Amino acid sequence: MGRYRMDDDEKRIIRSIVRLDEKRRRGKLKRKETHFDRKARAAIEAAERDIELGGATGEVRDIIVEKIRENIISGTTWERIGETYCGRDTFYRYSRRYQFLIGRNMGIINDKTKKGSGG
Repeated sequence: MGRYRMDDDEKRIIRSIVRLDEKRRRGKLKRKETHFDRKARAAIEAAERDIELGGATGEVRDIIVEKIRENIISGTTWERIGETYCGRDTFYRYSRRYQFLIGRNMGIINDKTKKGSGG
C-alpha cells in the first residue's frame, strides 16, 4: 500500500471537505450546492470506491469506510469507535489512504507527493 504523506494544511482541508459532505448528507447544510460541493462529493465517492481495504468486501467494507469517516468527522479514536474489522495500525493506514485519495481526486495533492519508500 505504501506510505502517503500530507502536510498539515492538506490534512485540514481534506478533513473539512469530509465534514462538509457529512453535513450536506444529513441535511444540516442549507446553502445552495456549489460546484465545489459537487466536486467534493465526487472525490469522496471515488475514494470510497477505489480504496484498497485488504480484500474486505460488502458489508465489512461499508463498515470500515463508515468508521473511517466517523474518525475524520468527529475525531473518535480507533479505541472508541467500535468494531472496525482491522487492527489499529491498519485502520489508521486506511484512513490516511482514504484522505490521500480524496486530496488527489480534488487536485489538492498530486501523485508526486506520494512517498513509497521509508519505514
